[in-house]
Amino acid sequence: MREMNRLLMLFALGCLVLRCEAAVLVGYLPEYRLSAYTGDLTDVTDLILFSVTVNADGTIKEGPLAAGHQAKVKGLRQSFRGRVLLTVGGWERSAGFAKVSETMATRKVLIDRLVGLCRQHRLDGIDYDWEHPKGAAQIAKYAALIRETKQALARRGGMVTVAQAGWLNLGKDVYAAVDRVHLMAYDHPYPQATFAKATADVDRLAGFGCSRKKIVLGIPFYGRDKNGAAKTYAELKGDRAGYAF
Repeated sequence: MREMNRLLMLFALGCLVLRCEAAVLVGYLPEYRLSAYTGDLTDVTDLILFSVTVNADGTIKEGPLAAGHQAKVKGLRQSFRGRVLLTVGGWERSAGFAKVSETMATRKVLIDRLVGLCRQHRLDGIDYDWEHPKGAAQIAKYAALIRETKQALARRGGMVTVAQAGWLNLGKDVYAAVDRVHLMAYDHPYPQATFAKATADVDRLAGFGCSRKKIVLGIPFYGRDKNGAAKTYAELKGDRAGYAF
């Protein structure tokens, strides 16, 4: 997800499950908000730390798990009763995916590091966010990375989720392997997040072969005018003229 959208759309509330047997409320917490965060997580079921950047050789930039944030993460893990996951990638943080996913050996290097981080920080799983694989070959390699990560984490009950744009088809194998799909149904052309557009995104994803029970609908906490200028939800509470959700 784009950095601005991730911050504005998902930081405060996150995602709302659509047609799911168990209600899920997901909040993404970026590392640049982590140190000062004191929000209420009472209703949140899944807190996702955003995000680590993957390098081409399988190493990572630890972002929210860097040394300066570890005490905060430990405190959240102790006080928060829900699941805590870690995002890998995101807008402007996805450049290494194409290279690291190419071979089983490089995928294993990355997966081993992620499994180690989950153990070290008592995390419940990994949230992948490659924006965006190009073409069938990259999608196939991404699918292999996701499946292999799920196999590695399943041994300790870990989850794998994936964030994706509404137009992207990752394939039935991915949708069968993941626990949830976080659907970025909030970044259309103006107006960027109407109910009709969100419904169409969900129906399209279901048509790709994703179970509706796994679809988590991203909702916006920002608005854009016809020129593309954005305002946060807090700003829009005072002035909504010309903006749409």
